[in-house]
Amino acid sequence: MLLIGRLIFTVVGSLLAIYSLVTENGAFLPFMVLSIGFTMLIAGVEEFQKERKLQSAFYVSTFLFLFFVFFQGLLPL
Repeated sequence: MLLIGRLIFTVVGSLLAIYSLVTENGAFLPFMVLSIGFTMLIAGVEEFQKERKLQSAFYVSTFLFLFFVFFQGLLPL
């Protein structure tokens, strides 16, 4: 189940990145960051299940940072 979720979020993030590069439109960049963030969260859960606490903490903290970046990207300047 985690493998499928990680694959879906990785593909969605990659497609949004490619779309943004091709069209030079940055409207979907916050959603790309959120998708990659969820990929990091799933990787952190997988590492936690393998009892690798340090790697898990790194992935989860990366997710939290990307979640913050997502909300900053949604706010108008």
